[in-house]
Amino acid sequence: MTFEIAKKEDLGFVLAIGKDRILHWPLTYKDLCFYLQDNDIGLFKLVLDNSIIGYIILRYELDEAEIDEIAISRQHEGKGIGTYLLEKALQNLKTRNFKKIYLEVRKKNLRAIRLYEKNGFKPYRIRKNYYGDDDAICYLREL
Repeated sequence: MTFEIAKKEDLGFVLAIGKDRILHWPLTYKDLCFYLQDNDIGLFKLVLDNSIIGYIILRYELDEAEIDEIAISRQHEGKGIGTYLLEKALQNLKTRNFKKIYLEVRKKNLRAIRLYEKNGFKPYRIRKNYYGDDDAICYLREL
């Protein structure tokens, strides 16, 4: 598996995974194109056997980052690939001297919560009804 910066030709695959895996996914192809040009956003892909099987979108501000999205294709879930993708993203941020990383997740998304907590993220706040039908748990990890 390889962890790489996504390119414009990858966006169709990212779009397909996002639409399938992220509840109420709002992003468009145009949004993803903008992300590739924005220095404050990192869009990375995970490739296995020449196929994109996951992605992560990171937002940067000074020495802090935020996970905006992380998704693994349905056929590859439950195999530790989400953990691998998250570890690669964290290594990337550490080498670039980021100090903290934040994220928020639906309270009902138990699989994602297990992933984040297993990887050292600590909850620090609840946003009531943030998603309308669900609360958001906000997490932080020192790098």
